[in-house]
Amino acid sequence: MNIVVIDDSELFRSGVISYLTKMPNIEEVNGGGYSEDNIWSMVNNNTDFLIIDFEHQRNIQFGILKKLKSRFSNIKIIVITGDRNRKVKYMSNKLESDYLLFKDSDYISFMNILSNIGYN
Repeated sequence: MNIVVIDDSELFRSGVISYLTKMPNIEEVNGGGYSEDNIWSMVNNNTDFLIIDFEHQRNIQFGILKKLKSRFSNIKIIVITGDRNRKVKYMSNKLESDYLLFKDSDYISFMNILSNIGYN
């Protein structure tokens, strides 16, 4: 499995990357802060999962995800956010993200998903 983690929080991003790199099914994990150039430079045909932080103030990311889904049809997208904004939920569903998780309440679910990716 090849995974890309996009989040402006270096603490969150580095923790996820550290956790994933210890798992046997993970071949490569890349990560970086949120920027369109960063995303396009890391996501490619070999990317299995994209873990990305959503903030409703950044409308640009909805467009990027739509382009990613159309260009890389097999990619699985995990949207993780601190925003409980309706627009985030709506756009996540519209873009057919595979998971929508909230940082403040879905930590255990997030860890379970990562474990399933890394060990299955």
